[in-house]
Amino acid sequence: MSVSKTIAYKGQSISVDLLVTDNKEVNNLRVELVDQIGQIKDYYDGVAWPKRISGDSLIGVYRIELWVRTITYDGFWSTNASARDLNFNGSTLEEVVKVKIVDGPIPPSSNTNLNTTATSNTEVSSENPKYVYGKFDVITSEITKTVVNDVERSKLLSAVTSMVNLPSTVRSNRVLVNKDVARLVDVTVEAPKVCSFTSGIINRKIKGLCSLKISTVDSDGNTFAVTKEVRFR
Repeated sequence: MSVSKTIAYKGQSISVDLLVTDNKEVNNLRVELVDQIGQIKDYYDGVAWPKRISGDSLIGVYRIELWVRTITYDGFWSTNASARDLNFNGSTLEEVVKVKIVDGPIPPSSNTNLNTTATSNTEVSSENPKYVYGKFDVITSEITKTVVNDVERSKLLSAVTSMVNLPSTVRSNRVLVNKDVARLVDVTVEAPKVCSFTSGIINRKIKGLCSLKISTVDSDGNTFAVTKEVRFR
């Protein structure tokens, strides 16, 4: 496992590259950023293949982007990674890399990932391919401007719209996501104590606010992400 930077500030992202060499087909990956007392601050837990940048399902390199949004402790944090095969058995990959998280403003010389022209509550990566995280109207605008192919653009817009339009309040134990939509998005559960996402189903663990980060990636590797909240009553 390697990381794009060993020192990060609030508002920056850390790209984590994983080289997986196994005799089992990799199905799921989990990568997380953990502070000094074990609090998970950002993570990816989902299907592996959309994150693969080279190789195949047996031997390949996967790239996950983690964001430093809040700083609880100034010092070295852990970047943890593990993989599971098609039967959800843990693979041989289980590594930890330390990253220094610095509390305070990003120095002018630092290569920030945030576009200073971005609107409030919107993150726009200056890298190519880019990463855009913001409100629904911002994301749909970015997809419209960025994705050239009409069919692909329509599918991504439809997928994001379908996820955002899921019920905001439910009294049942689960919310079903359209299978075609589920294939086009990655769902990161940001409230793992309240809910989970498995096989296109948002499952309630306890009553409360289930916060989900919905990401979709175009054929050029650009990522568009938006938050969806579902309150289980």
